[in-house]
Amino acid sequence: MLAEGEADGRDWAEDELGAVALGDARLTSRLVELARSFARAPDASLPQALPKWSELKAAYRFFDNAKAVPEHILSGHIAATRLRTQTVPIVLAVQDTTYLNWEHHPATQGLGRLSDAGRGIICHSTPLRQNSCRLYKTRTWGGDEGSEWQGTQRNSKAER
Repeated sequence: MLAEGEADGRDWAEDELGAVALGDARLTSRLVELARSFARAPDASLPQALPKWSELKAAYRFFDNAKAVPEHILSGHIAATRLRTQTVPIVLAVQDTTYLNWEHHPATQGLGRLSDAGRGIICHSTPLRQNSCRLYKTRTWGGDEGSEWQGTQRNSKAER
């Protein structure tokens, strides 16, 4: 699986993260290398994405470094995204909120209460799309209190 930009020879990881100021050029270089490795295997664990022990150890050291904080890491990506959005007429910001319930992992620290659903984190993401997209399918559920939930599905005009 090629990451976006690899097919045309561009180095997307360098474009996105190469200007991140982590206080040490070696840390920035490691960040770019980690991004490339994770993009090649986005569903892999760290040991799977970084099969060489030296790469895995370097990743753990990177994540343990006090200078490698999310705010600094994201700054390069945010700046690159802003530049990209200025070159297109329409940008769609598609929002999603996901509740990650880690109730069955009691030793995990830094979790919050998910109302009555347990302990975990709430992840709200907003990916941007530069091209148009249509609603393909929508599914809704509803019902009166005490009755069984009813599901409905409606396809887009293009599919009918």
